[in-house]
Amino acid sequence: MFDTPTLKKLDDDILPAFVAGRGLGLVLFGSHNGKPTLAQAHVFAELWADRLYDIRFGYINALCCEAAKKRYAVRMLPTLLVVRDGRVVSKLEGFHARERLESALKQRVESLARAA
Repeated sequence: MFDTPTLKKLDDDILPAFVAGRGLGLVLFGSHNGKPTLAQAHVFAELWADRLYDIRFGYINALCCEAAKKRYAVRMLPTLLVVRDGRVVSKLEGFHARERLESALKQRVESLARAA
């Protein structure tokens, strides 16, 4: 899953530039082999495949990137950051059922897209 072009692999060094990028981005903090992380990554892939929005997707293995966890106050895995034009505009912590995650993501993304 993480080798697909839909999720850019991030680390402590690359993440700040990804967050600073223009437009909307989603960053998934997780553990590389964690089932909750994989389940949420699949939802990301499907959203991207729909291409309803111009969104950048990134994944960071939080188990080996302590600086990023600290900087963005990640307390549990998985954690999703919604970023826009260099700012974290929303955070969703913990595992969520597919329907709730899809609904929450679409609501946040649509709200931000309208505000652009």
